[in-house]
Amino acid sequence: MRNQFFTLIILILGLFNYSFVNTNSEQNPIECKSLDIGCLQIGGENSGELIIRTNEEYQRLLLRRSPHSDCGNYELPLIDFNNHILIGYIKGFKGCKEPIANHTISEVNGTIQFNVEVEELGACKRLNWVTIWCMVNKTEENPTVSFKETITTNVNYKN
Repeated sequence: MRNQFFTLIILILGLFNYSFVNTNSEQNPIECKSLDIGCLQIGGENSGELIIRTNEEYQRLLLRRSPHSDCGNYELPLIDFNNHILIGYIKGFKGCKEPIANHTISEVNGTIQFNVEVEELGACKRLNWVTIWCMVNKTEENPTVSFKETITTNVNYKN
């Protein structure tokens, strides 16, 4: 009976150590070069979590160009897709005012992790868009990108 007890304790300690080691993965910050991309209609294909790896994919953003008169000849900022990828985050949130959004990018076990924290301000139902464009250096030819978002609502916000 005593041997079974010690075996169980050793097994539990081993499982705890395994889960502790695997949850403490190394995170290395990645520089985000923010881009100001204008003249796009947001929504539809130009929204969500976007990973753009080629100039062809990038130019497709202009298929939903804004009809505004200043946008007729708009060209996207140049990106060297041999050395960079473009990560976009475009989503709508409720609230009485434009939400507060912060983001960080890091490499975690070979994956580019895009973390976004959004605070909705108030309980109004109107749609407020958060748009983030980050150009990052390629760490490999076809890097994996994952998104993690945390959304909170400040219901006590008064306009």
